[in-house]
Amino acid sequence: MILHVDDFRKPDESINISGIPVVAHQTFLNYQVNVLVSNQNSSGAPLVCEDNPTYSNLIGRVEHTSQFGALVTNFTLIKPGALHRANGGCLLLMCIKFSCSRLLGMH
Repeated sequence: MILHVDDFRKPDESINISGIPVVAHQTFLNYQVNVLVSNQNSSGAPLVCEDNPTYSNLIGRVEHTSQFGALVTNFTLIKPGALHRANGGCLLLMCIKFSCSRLLGMH
């Protein structure tokens, strides 16, 4: 923390491109917290029903932003999936999406 004390003293760096101010460097971005799931205001175990159980809906995803024509990401763009939201509780999946009728012998 002592090595990076200048990060706390200087303001956000911004530049003007065609009259539009663009933040080039956010000072406190490295010190932000990305809370994926907070069950602080709920009582009891979480119950999550996932109607569309795709990989990104179950596991989560990393989103991207476009800066100067390039896609960039950082840890604040990590989004939780249903498994994260149901941690400590129950996760309900729609069996119809998994073709349960075939597993049960119904065609």
